[in-house]
Amino acid sequence: MVLAAWLAGLISHFLRLPLVLGYIAAGVAVSPYTWGPHVVAHEEVEMLADVGVALLLFTVGLEFPLPKLSQVGKVALLGTPLQVLLTIGWGTLLGKFCGWPTSQGVWLGSLLALSSTTVVLRCLNQNGVLNTLSSQVMIGILVVQDLCSVPILLILPQQGPFSKVFRTVLIGVLFVAFWLWFGKVLLPRALRALARQKNRELFALTTLAFGLGIGYSANLLGLSLAFGAFLAGLVLAESDYAHQALSDVGPLRDLFTLIFFGSVGMLIEPRWVWEHLGLLVPLIFMAWLGKGTILALIVRGFGYANVVPWASALYLGQMGELAFVIARLGVQQGSIPELTYKVLITIAAVSMTLTPLVAPWTQPIYTLWRRVRPKTVDTLKPNLTTTLQDHTIVCGYGRVGRVVASTLRALEMPFLITEIDEASLRKAERDGHQVLFGDPYAIAVLEAANLHHARNVILTFADILSAELAVRAIQSLKPDAHILARAQGQSDLEKLCSMGVGRVVVAEMEGALEMVHQCLDQLGLSTLDTQKFLEHIRRQHYHPLSSQAQDEALNRLRETLRKSRDDGESLQAGGGLDPGRD
Repeated sequence: MVLAAWLAGLISHFLRLPLVLGYIAAGVAVSPYTWGPHVVAHEEVEMLADVGVALLLFTVGLEFPLPKLSQVGKVALLGTPLQVLLTIGWGTLLGKFCGWPTSQGVWLGSLLALSSTTVVLRCLNQNGVLNTLSSQVMIGILVVQDLCSVPILLILPQQGPFSKVFRTVLIGVLFVAFWLWFGKVLLPRALRALARQKNRELFALTTLAFGLGIGYSANLLGLSLAFGAFLAGLVLAESDYAHQALSDVGPLRDLFTLIFFGSVGMLIEPRWVWEHLGLLVPLIFMAWLGKGTILALIVRGFGYANVVPWASALYLGQMGELAFVIARLGVQQGSIPELTYKVLITIAAVSMTLTPLVAPWTQPIYTLWRRVRPKTVDTLKPNLTTTLQDHTIVCGYGRVGRVVASTLRALEMPFLITEIDEASLRKAERDGHQVLFGDPYAIAVLEAANLHHARNVILTFADILSAELAVRAIQSLKPDAHILARAQGQSDLEKLCSMGVGRVVVAEMEGALEMVHQCLDQLGLSTLDTQKFLEHIRRQHYHPLSSQAQDEALNRLRETLRKSRDDGESLQAGGGLDPGRD
């Protein structure tokens, strides 16, 4: 199985698909339902898969320190639990549509409520939108969804009367309270004593024993092994040794996780999937549509407009890795039948596969939406002075916008800030800047900012979609406007230049040039030579130069470096500096 998973994982990597899907495909390939070699020792694989589940959730807890909850905002803390409940309700309705009992519909909704953190982060990174407002909202939702998996793991697999469920919840609460107290009081002392031994193998073994030990103790109390392991990760994440623990357990986790997802694939029968396409295809579509709509409405209800609701719906509409874990628990404890289990894991696998294909449609869909329903009403701050002349319009008051604004104020240059985020807007007001609430790509906002008499416009946000919309709106009002934009990479640079943006700053390029500058300065080159060379490189990157000019610049720099080394060697041969001279 490991060999098949390696090959399938390699193919998934080149196809830019999550490795989890490759592991599941490997399990399908070596299952009894397909041609070719297959795994015979199913019981051994099941045992290893249980360890993989525990290690997977242990590391999920390690990467989820509780203080993160104070950083994710109201939409995550209040909106995500509401989203989970509404999605469970939607799944119950879909289960009724399929003719399932209510309990199985609840299982469908509970698994659908949790999205894949791994897949979403990978898509955000690949699409170059990891530092946008949309990504911040989605990451906050993902964090709280992971936390919501705790009561789902605790309650959902339980069967029987209400008294049994209440007893399980009570035991779970006491169990969590004890280990949280242990993590605050006793665990830090024990880890410090262990760290003083300076034995890395002993530390790694202790970490592993702690995670699996709490999982096993939870299992003895009638709770799940996965729940206990997740709790162990949460407790250990509060310590100063969480990163080292994650580093030690990570490789072992990856191996056992491979076996777990392979075991999931071994239960998928391709012929069965083909025979039930009439059920699976509309069910997957309706599941994504319903969850996406719920996410979009909740995000919009918490005040996030424009592209954010659309991005949340398209990026977070899938099931996550925890769906496989929870569904497996349901089968093991007899809560769901084999048929329902096959439907659930198929939906999870297909929706995770579709996410990298669906997510890039955020920009075209939102652009089409704005054409169909253009934004005509914008709220302006009452202290706005619209009679500014020869001023700069700074769009966005994030980290870059704050630096730009403070510099312009120090230079006593007139400027105005436009910002759609209420928290950033209030921050700009407290800093004493003149502000305007609204989108930089809303015509009414640009007119209120007196764009026609502005010197230039600076787009400080890194979101290429927002930049494109802003450029189009600015050029529609003032075709000759001087625009300075920010790009994340070469593709964004080329896109903005093709739209007629006069100046674009590529953050990665400027950071690299500054590092080269510091390096050359350390080697003793004069400031003039260094600046000339860096200017040549900058022009080559932004506006391609001829190879002859590039070679000439490189030759001058090499000659200067050679002279510097020769001077240093002659100085050493002559015995160094005369200590009697200044």
